[in-house]
Amino acid sequence: MLPPIIPLNSQCARFKVGYFQNASIDKIHHECGKTSAKARVKFFQLFFVAMACLILTACATRPAIDGDTYTARQVNSDLVQTQQLSLAQLNEFGLQGSVAFFDDAADVRDAARFNWDKSPDETTFRLYHQLGGTLARLQQTKSISVLIDRDGNRYEGSDLNLLLLQHTGMVIPFSLLNQAITGAEPDARLRQTRWYANGALATYEAEFTLGAWAQQRWLLEFGDYRHVPYGNQPLLLPHRIEASRDNIRVHLRVSRWRPEANTVNE
Repeated sequence: MLPPIIPLNSQCARFKVGYFQNASIDKIHHECGKTSAKARVKFFQLFFVAMACLILTACATRPAIDGDTYTARQVNSDLVQTQQLSLAQLNEFGLQGSVAFFDDAADVRDAARFNWDKSPDETTFRLYHQLGGTLARLQQTKSISVLIDRDGNRYEGSDLNLLLLQHTGMVIPFSLLNQAITGAEPDARLRQTRWYANGALATYEAEFTLGAWAQQRWLLEFGDYRHVPYGNQPLLLPHRIEASRDNIRVHLRVSRWRPEANTVNE
């Protein structure tokens, strides 16, 4: 296996606080001098890194579902259709927030922040820490997928999900989340679907294919829906999303949506 984005032998990883903080911790450890002043600087930087990691993790552990949910027979189908039609307008957008990854079997927690931009032709994703800088960049077009790690190493392939697995060791259904992040129904087989009373998606199980051989089923949950300005009609978008499978959980907390107005639909 090629080197992962984040080395797993740093102090933060050994304490199982979060791999995504290692970039800043390793940098601090490398640059720390022998003087007592520099030692104090190192201590406070490590302290703030640990606190930031714990805060992100604590925020991400809140459940995504935040109200009563209903089956297809119980929910108003007209409200569901209206919500999905409104989201269909949103083919170009950006969002910012925090993400936490959990491997409950290994008792591992990783936390970082992200910038996510999507257009009809391209998706870009930047994972970063405020002290450690950029940890990884992802780029996906119709013809190629690219992963760039924190050392600037560039990896290319046809499947971004496989690139993530090969170079981070983590199974992350990025292509599924890229379709589902707005609360729109993804191009996948769904089961156990439930909605909120206003027609917004609350939860479902989605089939996800990793490469050409591994069929997986992920549970997605959405919550904290808020109206976001978009042209003349605000959109109802989720600000808390969770994807889970077996012992793996991915928590996304959106702090800002940036829907770009589509002049074709205006």
